[in-house]
Amino acid sequence: MLYRVNIKLFDIMRTFTLNCTILFILFHALLCGMIQVEQQTGEKMIIGFTQDALSYDLQTDENILGGIVEIDSLSENEYTLRTFSAIIEKGRKQFTDHEIIIKQSVIVQNVTERLGSAGFSSSIWNTLFFRPVFNLSESMVMREIIVSTVSVVPYRYDQSLDELEIITDLEIHCNYGDEIEPFDLSLKRSRSFENIYRDIILNFTEDTRDVEYQDPAILYICGGNIIDNTSFQELIGWRKKQGFTVYTASTGETGSSSSSIKNYIYNAYTNYDPKPEYVALVGDANGSYTVSTFYECWNHDYWGDPCEGDQPYGELVGDDLFPEVIVGRISIRSSDEMNVIANKIINYEKATNLNDISGYYERAALIADASVSGQSTIITTQYVEQILDQYGFEDIRIKTSGSGYDNWMEDQLEDGVLFFQYRGFNGASGFDNNSINYSNNGHMLPFASILTCNTGGFAEDNTSLSEAFLRAGSVSNPKGGIAAVGTATGNTHTIFNNIICMGMVSGLFNKDLQTAGQALVNGKLEMLNTYPTNPYNWISAFSQWNSLMGDPATHLWTDTPQIMTLNFPNEISFGTKYLDVTVHNENGLPLENARVTLIKDSDEIFQTRLTDEDGFVRFAFNYNNDGILTITTIKKNYKPVEGTINII
Repeated sequence: MLYRVNIKLFDIMRTFTLNCTILFILFHALLCGMIQVEQQTGEKMIIGFTQDALSYDLQTDENILGGIVEIDSLSENEYTLRTFSAIIEKGRKQFTDHEIIIKQSVIVQNVTERLGSAGFSSSIWNTLFFRPVFNLSESMVMREIIVSTVSVVPYRYDQSLDELEIITDLEIHCNYGDEIEPFDLSLKRSRSFENIYRDIILNFTEDTRDVEYQDPAILYICGGNIIDNTSFQELIGWRKKQGFTVYTASTGETGSSSSSIKNYIYNAYTNYDPKPEYVALVGDANGSYTVSTFYECWNHDYWGDPCEGDQPYGELVGDDLFPEVIVGRISIRSSDEMNVIANKIINYEKATNLNDISGYYERAALIADASVSGQSTIITTQYVEQILDQYGFEDIRIKTSGSGYDNWMEDQLEDGVLFFQYRGFNGASGFDNNSINYSNNGHMLPFASILTCNTGGFAEDNTSLSEAFLRAGSVSNPKGGIAAVGTATGNTHTIFNNIICMGMVSGLFNKDLQTAGQALVNGKLEMLNTYPTNPYNWISAFSQWNSLMGDPATHLWTDTPQIMTLNFPNEISFGTKYLDVTVHNENGLPLENARVTLIKDSDEIFQTRLTDEDGFVRFAFNYNNDGILTITTIKKNYKPVEGTINII
């Protein structure tokens, strides 16, 4: 008998249908879906793991090891064990110890003989199987929560008996002590981070009882004298109308080195109230408006590239890849470029030209050139197509074969698409900066995801492809995109670019994320969630090399903007200390969680609130003089409403 079962197995059957169009979903579930936090109290956390024994072929010598030992896709000549991992929220207390309780398992006998049948040597087997069943990483921080990576390697090999135990059901009891984790955490929860936690952190709960939220906040770090630019000041004014507390600093204040800028950001994060959620670097990595960046290749520099990236600016607490702030770069080399970009962002977010370009909000261009990067680029494109189709996009344009990629992409950009995605290889199939500049797409500006070699080298190139999307056009004739994510260096790996690409789109639609910065953070964390042990520092590398060109707080449309109405008085008597506002959709139904912001004279009054389930919000305030109140309401996929109230 070649195996025995430690418990009676009932009629259990699971079929993993690896349809290529949903490969990402199933792969993610395969690695994380079988781990769960079953109980969490002040004394302990119980982590459960289950898998189906019938997912292994226990009858066939040649295949029994196929589900256990895999070729390491990140190393050409090594093997790895099938490992199950998840990211958990630990809580503030430290664990003191843990106990592993194996509840069910299957025993495979005559392992050495089966190794030979499967083509593995005993030396590989011995190396792989002398490792712990359970591993808990060091504590890590993501803004206001403490997390750890849980990894389960559900196999134990008894060399003396030549038996392999496949664990199918176990519990890990992790006991808390009295010691508190030594991290300085944000005391108020950030709404910009809350939806990112969902699905990334296994046991994150959205129970908002007794949760205090901070107001939105953004910090702009400005190169040269751009802080005084009129268009930049208009962008700041619009951000404030959206409810952001806006902080600004020039590199003359922060210092010019990347380390001094990061120290400034850390000080702002530690001491400001509200804490910055977003950090926008206004300037290129060199030039007249320099804001320095970081350079780190993580031992994967094959071509002598500088490996630039802004990822470390977001990593403020703990030695990990989880960000405390969301970072993007408004990469400019002239004041004219600042004028163009600010104009593009403000008109895009206000849906100023809605009546003229309404069809654009339903269009997307998805491109996969598999001639070099392989079939996985097409799978990625099909995955994104399914999401867009599920959420009602009416015109999804796809190119995955043939020739003339560059002309096809230029045509789609000129027609006007809301999302532009390219997955391919170095050179972007001939699509370049000229292709962007020749396209007259006006205010029909896409969020561009162009993750492949040398599309995001913003320090190496004066104008990388991602920068070209952001900078293109003029104030009177905008072009290009609203923001873009590209990859620095020629050292890229298809696996990681695919995951980030899919994670960005999944975040914007499945998780209801709203900004360009949130989308990129979600893409990177999906990559980390898939490879939580950061093999060969590849996750560090791709987190570093993929950078956002654009304001990270740019609110992205994911549907045709709807119309809402804001009900408020045109004037109030001097001395009035309350204001009631209601918000409804075009059918007269109340809108919950619309953000309403009230501002008077240099922030004598600056308040921002969310409407309740009745679309209602009340403001209470004091002031010293008459004047004008500005009132602004925003909500995802609704055209903003602006108005004024006279104090008489």
